[in-house]
Amino acid sequence: MIINGIFIHAESGKTLYRIYDGVFVGVEYSLGYVYYKNGVKLDEPYLESIDDFKELDESGAKDALHYGVFVDRRVRERYSIADELAIQRQRDTKPEAFDEYFAYCEECKRKAYYELGLNNIEFVS
Repeated sequence: MIINGIFIHAESGKTLYRIYDGVFVGVEYSLGYVYYKNGVKLDEPYLESIDDFKELDESGAKDALHYGVFVDRRVRERYSIADELAIQRQRDTKPEAFDEYFAYCEECKRKAYYELGLNNIEFVS
């Protein structure tokens, strides 16, 4: 990775992957403060660092993309996008519904990791 102030750049032929939430961010990223992690509001803003990212080669980026599509399809089996937005908005007033939704999403992520045979990438559990 190449660091230029608050910007990080992937080496040629590679792409950047944010470890803490499993997001493929592209070839350039500007570090900053994060107020939510995995859909949960943080008590204090978190300042990202280069340690939160790793470079993946082209095949790793494809794996990350397939992983995201797989998880999204599994989540859609139970929740529509509108359902997800409603659950997110009401997480303080309906915490049981949010906890059930969150647990289901985490299970979808675990299944994707194992069913796709992705043992070369550190995905978020």
